Amino acid sequence: MASTPPAPRSVRWRWLPPVVLLVAAFHFSPFGAALDRALFDAASRRPLQTATVPEGSALVLVDQSTMDRLGREPYAMRWPFPRAAFAALIVGLERAGAARIVVDFTFFDHSESAEQDLLLAGTAAAVPGVVLGRTARQGPVFWDEAYQREHAPFLASTRTGDVEFKPDSDGIARRYTAPGSLAAAAFDPPAGGAGGLLRWHGGLERIKSRGVPVVPAAHFIEAGLPILDRVSQRAPDFSPAALAAALAREPTLTGGAFALVRGRTVFVGANAAGTFDLKPLPVGRLEPGLLLHWTAWTNLAANAFITPVGPGFALATAAVVMLVLLLIATRWPGLTVPAVVAIGFIAVLLPGAYAGLAAGWFFPPATPAVAALFTLLGIAAESFWAERRRKAEIQAMFGAYVDPGVVAQLVRDPGSIRLGGERREATVFFSD
Repeated sequence: MASTPPAPRSVRWRWLPPVVLLVAAFHFSPFGAALDRALFDAASRRPLQTATVPEGSALVLVDQSTMDRLGREPYAMRWPFPRAAFAALIVGLERAGAARIVVDFTFFDHSESAEQDLLLAGTAAAVPGVVLGRTARQGPVFWDEAYQREHAPFLASTRTGDVEFKPDSDGIARRYTAPGSLAAAAFDPPAGGAGGLLRWHGGLERIKSRGVPVVPAAHFIEAGLPILDRVSQRAPDFSPAALAAALAREPTLTGGAFALVRGRTVFVGANAAGTFDLKPLPVGRLEPGLLLHWTAWTNLAANAFITPVGPGFALATAAVVMLVLLLIATRWPGLTVPAVVAIGFIAVLLPGAYAGLAAGWFFPPATPAVAALFTLLGIAAESFWAERRRKAEIQAMFGAYVDPGVVAQLVRDPGSIRLGGERREATVFFSD
């Protein structure tokens, strides 16, 4: 009698530990975070619900038109502009009626002219609505401790804010730390709140289309230079008190570009080529760095920061999804039902994460989605090996005793293997 070949050993659920390790490795790898960020960026560019832009702000930029106008005679300026030009910009905005002047320029080094440094220091201090940039290590070089002590009445309130660019690992800035920031200092008193993921309103062009004034800085520098000249002649010591008194005697600037900033919180920055202040943001490949602080200001004003759900919750969700799919595969052997459930889960997860951003929450969907796919692949492998195992068992049981055609039929239809007979009409022909 021919020996019966051994059936393959069971591989049931052997794939589960490797799949668990793969999901965990994906979760803690850069790939999972990259996919989550890709969804966030896509939703930031095309939000499900357009966020309302708070009223009362404007952007004043050193753009290419400003560079062209101030590069010609009689100014002949090159970037970085002389400190007097920045002082004139502040003076022009103050005389145009700007309520708050938030300056995203850094003055961490002394210029070639100590007199111009002193002029900018006094002008910025004399205008109480001016907020200048600083980092965790240094503030404006001309507002040192001695200067602040000497002019304490003008610098007692918060007059600086952190302007450091803090991107994610891929170089794109998506979140904002509010305490001590330039955006928080734009409020009087400074705004509270921890910050979070930013709710974006679009790039510069989209912001323009939504009614936020975006004005070239040249208007205010050109108008401010003669005012600054007169003011500095009345206050030759450049002290904040004398400059403030002299500036109050100057007429206000009205009409045209000046009317666009009156009564507004004005964010001042640069986006011209050569100013090196274009930053990678989710809403565009390169946008003015000022847009980061302005967007944070709108989020603070409307309490609209997006709260990210912790990565542990995403990992726990992935574990639950895997367990549910395993139970389904145990209850309904085969691939059809688990595949429907896994694909349905992903079809709900991704739109749900997208919709959650509109509600102020970001659930990173990459790990749960990959867990569902990897588990489905494991179930598919289990189904394949179960089919192989079933065919091998049939071959082992009948291959040595039954015609090969019958064995093939049994492999195709295992349900035909059952005790009892089968009633059929048949013609039997006996011949020798």
